Order: sequence, then C-alpha cells, then structure tokens
Amino acid sequence: YIQIKVSATPEGQIISCKTMYQSESEGIGSVCEEADFYTQFNGRDVNNYKDIDAISGATLTTNGYKTAISKVFDMIAMLKGEA
Repeated sequence: YIQIKVSATPEGQIISCKTMYQSESEGIGSVCEEADFYTQFNGRDVNNYKDIDAISGATLTTNGYKTAISKVFDMIAMLKGEA
C-alpha cells in the first residue's frame, strides 16, 4: 500500500509529488519514500511521467506509483471536461 500526495497545475504539469505512507518491502519497495525517487515526477506531464528511473527489484512498486500518477492526469482531464 502506498499513499502519495501530488500537486499539479490545471494544465496537467506535476508541481510536486511525495510519498506520504508506504508499506512496501523494506530496503526494496520502501525506496519510494526517498526524495530521489518521488521528485522524479516533478515537472512532468501526461506525455513523460513514465520516463523515470524505476526502483531496481521493485517493479510492482514503480508501476503502482505510475498508476497513481496516471489517476491525477485522469482527474485533471475530467475537471476540464475532457474525460
């Protein structure tokens, strides 16, 4: 389980991203709570948010994070009447 906080512009650019809570494997998936991982999303948008350095050995954690970020873009599109 991972809980993240994401701030984004109305245009769909991520301002900031931070892991608020995680219960991933210690030393592997738990890397998602380190700033070196979650700040990779800052400044990204729907076109390039997947182009980040994955957590080695924690594919599910990395993919879960990307899924959560994609939901932010879905919500922005919905609020703009595009979804």
